Parts: sequence; C-alpha cells; structure tokens
Amino acid sequence: GLIFVILMDPENKFRLMRIFGFVSDSTDYQSAALYQSRQSLYAFALGGYSGVGLFRSRQKYTNLPEAYTDFIFSVIAEEFGFIGTFIVILLFIIYIYRGYMIAFKATNYFDKFTAIGLTTYIGIQAFFNMGVCAKILPVTGITLPFISYGGTALVMALVSTAILLKISKEGTV
Repeated sequence: GLIFVILMDPENKFRLMRIFGFVSDSTDYQSAALYQSRQSLYAFALGGYSGVGLFRSRQKYTNLPEAYTDFIFSVIAEEFGFIGTFIVILLFIIYIYRGYMIAFKATNYFDKFTAIGLTTYIGIQAFFNMGVCAKILPVTGITLPFISYGGTALVMALVSTAILLKISKEGTV
C-alpha cells in the first residue's frame, strides 16, 4: 500500500514511468524510459563473442549515457565481448566464494558476520549493476565494484576488501 502511494505521488511520476518502461515490450525507440537499457543492449550485441577491441567502443562515445559509471559492464561487453564479460563475472564469483570461505573459517561471530556482510555487499552491488546492463533489472544507478569510475564507490570496495583480508589473516583457525 505504501509503495503504491509513493509511486502515485505526482513528484515521483518518473519512477512509475521507469518501472512501466522496464516491463513493457514497447518498440518506441524514442522512449526516454527505455533509452539507457536499449543502448546498453546494443553494446552487448555489438560486442558479440570476442568484442570490438580495447578503446573501440562506439556506444560509450555516442549513445550510452554514464558509460564510465552505471553502464561500464556494457562497455566491457562491447569491447571484450562474451569472453570479457564471462571473465568479469567469474572474477566476482571467485571474490564472493573466497569472501564466504573467509567467513566460514573465522574464529568469532563478529568476524564471521562482518565477512558475510561485506562479501554480500560487493556481490549484490555487482549483480545489480550487471543486471541493469543486461536489462534483467530496471536502471538503478549502482556502480560496478572495482571497475566503475567514482571515488567513493571504489574506496568503499577497497576498504571492504581490506577488512576481509584482515579477517582472513587474523581470524582463521
């Protein structure tokens, strides 16, 4: 009920349009609600299997807004193709696996829960960014950890990793 009231507020009309644009099968190429997602999918399509090459992305220079932050995964898909996106996804899976193994081996509950929380934070942020770029999720504006441009996001990802490494060094059996 509360979400409906918030979305029906005239000042939040853009949120409602973005949600409807996400779930619609509209072929309206001029739709502002679908523009970012459509350009992101074009970048994926242009990348193909092996990509167009480093610094040869056309979408990031012309059509894809916020290509260096919110849609960096689309640029990776265009420049490095399926192989590059698979490697990035694999690296995040390894990071998440290692983070949970650090939590599993920690000797006290505080370290366990801290490691689980930090690993989940990085994993969910990566999943949301990749999901937005692949149009699995609506556009949210969440950056890709360790890769997107932006000082605060990078610093927080590095601090989280440093804490995980500290737990790994001191908190194992």
